[in-house]
Amino acid sequence: MKYLMLTIGLALTLLVAGCGDDGESSDGDDDTTATDAPQATDPPATDPPATDPAAVLPTFTQFEVSDSAACPAPDVSVPPNPREVTITWAVEAADSVYVAIDNVDGPFELGLAATGSITVPNACPGPHTFFVVAENADGRAVMEATR
Repeated sequence: MKYLMLTIGLALTLLVAGCGDDGESSDGDDDTTATDAPQATDPPATDPPATDPAAVLPTFTQFEVSDSAACPAPDVSVPPNPREVTITWAVEAADSVYVAIDNVDGPFELGLAATGSITVPNACPGPHTFFVVAENADGRAVMEATR
């Protein structure tokens, strides 16, 4: 009789252990369920930080400003010949180019080509500073000469 009671007790213990109220079942190979232990996870993949390519500023490959005649002595009886200078330039990587006189931020002529020349007045009295300004999205480059 002891063996019968022991066998029935063991059978009931196994039955209760295999059929819990939590709705989870066991296949007998594993004593844990998915909610009993945290799942191992790999850390999320991260993209390497974005690197900005090196800024490419406009680069002058040529810049010249011609000399002009000296200012004449004031003589009201004869109008002076206008004085002029010719500015020549070549620039790479520029989206816009302009020429300025005496104020780098005050364009005299806008929308110029990346390679070109222009003749501008050089009024008396001088001297005057002549600028060629080349710009792109990364910044600007400036060349200047005083005549």
